[in-house]
Amino acid sequence: MSQKDDLIKKMEELEREGRFNEHLTSPSFGNLIPVDKNYRYIHKGFKQTAKDILVRIFIETPFRFWWSHWFARQKTIGRENIKGIKHAVVVSNHCNIFDCGANITAFRGKKLYPVAASFNNFTGLLGDIMRAGRMLPLGENTDAMKNFNLAIKEVLTKKGYVLFYPEQALWWYYKKPRPFMNGAFHYAVKHKVPVIPSFITFKDRKKVDKDGFKYQKFIVNILEPIYPDPNLNNRENVEMMKQKAYDAMKKKYEEFYGIPLTYLGEEEKN
Repeated sequence: MSQKDDLIKKMEELEREGRFNEHLTSPSFGNLIPVDKNYRYIHKGFKQTAKDILVRIFIETPFRFWWSHWFARQKTIGRENIKGIKHAVVVSNHCNIFDCGANITAFRGKKLYPVAASFNNFTGLLGDIMRAGRMLPLGENTDAMKNFNLAIKEVLTKKGYVLFYPEQALWWYYKKPRPFMNGAFHYAVKHKVPVIPSFITFKDRKKVDKDGFKYQKFIVNILEPIYPDPNLNNRENVEMMKQKAYDAMKKKYEEFYGIPLTYLGEEEKN
């Protein structure tokens, strides 16, 4: 049995038990840059800013172009839904280690700042590429989270879009939308910006990998924006926007794959 078979088995187990936000494997906490109170999110100083720009131009952008256009054969649908929107929270399903790049490509023309767990803030070239791609790692403590919140505020009021994965954990090529955590919607309500659901769907390609799995074509579906309701309080708006975003992804899932959305274990519960 391959590692990919093990991941599929683990996803089925977690889905059946309703543990949708749990990681498939234990995160690694070695060789990381700490995200503490001294971590600089946006205003990094001349030297670091210059380094980020060079890495973005000569490494991050060419790699992302190759991955999106040649490996993933990416197609984007629904770009008309972001026309005229300067600031927004984007919520995406988390289904591949490079789905961040797929979203950056899909939202080209907008500055997209992806939020990531602190255990993604690697040292070395990989970390340099992720930080050059405007990654915003979550703070490791209260003081660090204050800086994170200030960075979110600056992006959503001055710079562009913030990308959240409200499902929290990455599930490898998992096709269904999973229940959302509140964080992304809290920030949208707090800063009075719309939520834009981005749902990635897959089509089988003819080519197969060494384990016999078919390579996948990525389709990034940018869905209609969801706005806070001025007649609701903050808590009600968070719940409303979260539910509408999930419902929009559920609808797209059922339209694209032609089957109703059901989860393993639902029949046993009923």
